[in-house]
Amino acid sequence: MIIIVSSEHQNKFEDEYIENLIIPKDEKIVKVNPTQFFELDKNKINKSKILILYSPSSKEIYNEIDSFLKQIKRPYSIIHLSDETLEGENKHYNDADFVLRSYFDPRIKKKDCFTIPLGFQSGYLNKNNSQLTNNRKYLWSFFGQIYSTRENMINNILPLTPNYLHKTSGFMSYDALEAEKIIEIYKETTFAPCPFGFVNPDSFRIMEVLEFGCIPIVKKFNNIDYYKYVFGDHPFIVVKDWKEAPGIMSNLILEKDLLEKKQLEVSKWYNNFKNDLAQDMIKLFEGDNSQLKSKQFKYQKQNNLNIFRNILFFYWFKLKPTKLFIYNSKLIYKIKKFIKNYRRS
Repeated sequence: MIIIVSSEHQNKFEDEYIENLIIPKDEKIVKVNPTQFFELDKNKINKSKILILYSPSSKEIYNEIDSFLKQIKRPYSIIHLSDETLEGENKHYNDADFVLRSYFDPRIKKKDCFTIPLGFQSGYLNKNNSQLTNNRKYLWSFFGQIYSTRENMINNILPLTPNYLHKTSGFMSYDALEAEKIIEIYKETTFAPCPFGFVNPDSFRIMEVLEFGCIPIVKKFNNIDYYKYVFGDHPFIVVKDWKEAPGIMSNLILEKDLLEKKQLEVSKWYNNFKNDLAQDMIKLFEGDNSQLKSKQFKYQKQNNLNIFRNILFFYWFKLKPTKLFIYNSKLIYKIKKFIKNYRRS
């Protein structure tokens, strides 16, 4: 049995994903908050594995989990969620049997720390594993906020029709569509552009579209394929710039055999990816991290072989968000704009 301990303030976004794809199916689950944990039968606790699930979304949650871990004298494992900016506290990693975390961070050196995909929001699991057709109504679809970094993507692919575009004012905003409606569109969508989240390249969207047979299109992260560190040897369409996407999409649409081959490749890969991940999770919960199947875990451990990647992560997540960097960037932009206007005059 696995006792999942989480704050009562913890969001439920990933519950369906974690309970169906991450926790071994043969394990019985008991979900409690820290207070309820100490009310459980001691024999049950002693015979169970303890899994701590938390996100750094608030100090309240972190302090609650921190206090709990100081009280228990039992081995535990961690699922660390929602650390999009890679700034979440991870001091508890050292004492954990193993750690599963969303969002890849090459700076973490703990041997038994593994990055899992962000997953999908609860409501997007294809529970019936329903048969999905290849002949689809929409060439592409997108649901979400169109902030500055996404405008270029939309401007490049908008001429490709038929498409389905639904703009929202923010994540989980009042003008977002219900999951059921979005799923119906995904079932009729061939390509799904998956831009970066607000800060990090990974997003719920990737696995949500994979659940319903869409072909994800992703953009390189500072000239590297970030997604291999989360999904391994994936078959996504990877572009360096969104202006490349229309040509690739158009070519596949014109070559029906190639498109069907790509759709089949994505479908088979995704099923194998989930099966391998499930087998690896069984091993980890059994205390065996040898010979894991998932290729992404091998890529994640290549810390010493990829200095360039580590510098990019430092630049993106540490240097770029600083006030000095932002100030200098704005100053350089204003200078360039002044020079450009001066030349015109």
